[in-house]
Amino acid sequence: MTDGPVHHTPNSFTPIPPHLDISWILPDTRALLVDRFVHQVALAELHSPLQFWHWLEALGLAQSPNWVLCLRLDTPDSRIQLADKQKFALRAQILTHIGQYGSGTLSHWQEENECLVLRVCEEGMDKVGSMQQVAAWVQGVTLPMGVRISLGLACPVENPSQLSGAVKAARMAALRGMQVTRPVVHVDDLDTLAQEAQEPGAETSFEAEVRGVRHVLSELRQSHRRKGMSGLEEDKRILLERLVSLVHKAREEGIPGNSSQLEDIRVLADLLQVPDNASLLVWINAHGLAFVEHMDRAAEQHRSQTVARAVQYISGHLEDDLSLDVVANHCAVSSFYMSHLFRKDTGGTLTGFIKKARMERAMVLLADASLTVADVVYRVGYQDPNYFSKSFRAYVGRSPSDFRKKP
Repeated sequence: MTDGPVHHTPNSFTPIPPHLDISWILPDTRALLVDRFVHQVALAELHSPLQFWHWLEALGLAQSPNWVLCLRLDTPDSRIQLADKQKFALRAQILTHIGQYGSGTLSHWQEENECLVLRVCEEGMDKVGSMQQVAAWVQGVTLPMGVRISLGLACPVENPSQLSGAVKAARMAALRGMQVTRPVVHVDDLDTLAQEAQEPGAETSFEAEVRGVRHVLSELRQSHRRKGMSGLEEDKRILLERLVSLVHKAREEGIPGNSSQLEDIRVLADLLQVPDNASLLVWINAHGLAFVEHMDRAAEQHRSQTVARAVQYISGHLEDDLSLDVVANHCAVSSFYMSHLFRKDTGGTLTGFIKKARMERAMVLLADASLTVADVVYRVGYQDPNYFSKSFRAYVGRSPSDFRKKP
């Protein structure tokens, strides 16, 4: 294994000469080219490898950028507004700092508050090194009062086709950094941050609604006070609102509503026709409690099916970009809900499961002598061999090379 990722130029193209003279290009013109190039990479619009390398030639780069950073600015206090002149000065200051990385750094303000940076980084730059570099860089930026900055870092990529995915991941990390008030977030830490934000016993909105409806039903069943018609109508109104809210929460969290009891609103319509307190108690015992229990069972079945689907997807896509958001999108649920379900069903985090699955697969692949260690690294979804080696050693207790010698 090498000490760091090795970046190859496609064999079908001649590397661009490092002595290429682009001094005739006006600085403003090159800045426009950089903006256009980074924008196209971010949107995955550079479909042809030939087109990609022609762009690099026009920009005077002998090597493809292999590292992505996304910077975001925000003013959490809505009362603080920056004037256009302040915004321009701040963006100019940031671009000056970015320029200190050298001629192999390309940057573009994709949005008014988001700057994308593509950089030709040195070989062997791992997660720790990149985090330290960027943390030191952030300290050199002078921000106006009330303005926060967050930076998302992606892993160095192995080929240009992975750049767009790295941009997407870096943007997600920058957004998460702004949410949790952290100046620098690496994409490897996204799942951990999402799960740290969730209390172990935290409820989903649906579970909280079920608990609330049960409490209302219990209160109404135990109430023996005599009420007039106004009190009865108020009880019916409150109960109906809670039951309708329960149905909405179930649909928001993707709980199937195809059973006759969930779809048939006559059980709720009957509540409106209840004439007195005794009839309300009969309705609660005959329909209300059963309605809530049925929805809770449907939710439990959905939870199990969703976790099983997530596990199946992870097992079949270990070589791909796997994150909490990716798995949640595949299962058509929110990231918070996915994290909650996984923790509740398995007792562990989704991130931990992915790591364990990758390490177990790596142990199997390392037994295949026809595969190099680098082959194994990429087949289990890692882009940085150094980071993989550290993770493998922490999990197995030996380096990949040592494990291969003595499986």
